Amino acid sequence: MPPTLNELNKTDKSRTTKTRAPTTIEITIVADEANNTIYATPNNGNVFVGIPGDVIVWRCDQAFSIQFFELTGSGATLNSKSCEDGKKQFSVKLEEECTFFKYMVTVGNLVLDPYIGTDH
Repeated sequence: MPPTLNELNKTDKSRTTKTRAPTTIEITIVADEANNTIYATPNNGNVFVGIPGDVIVWRCDQAFSIQFFELTGSGATLNSKSCEDGKKQFSVKLEEECTFFKYMVTVGNLVLDPYIGTDH
């Protein structure tokens, strides 16, 4: 079984990418438009110790969109692809080291904006 996001986020920040094999990180988006609430589990969707080769998968029981914004000025990009069930699941593979992204998930009129950091 792959490590949980909480286990990954407890990894020593001084490590190199050689300390673990790439894994799949699953994030569940929970949106309740009736109560104007949106959140993600685990860690509210933040991924601070991703490494090149990791695959991040976002799932929601409702259709959603996702956008990425690179914050380090490196020009790195993340391109999500929709999985089998249309717009209820997206995945992205982390490709580059030392990048930091803000991402925005939109479900209806609700917005969530966590971070992704790779080997920082």
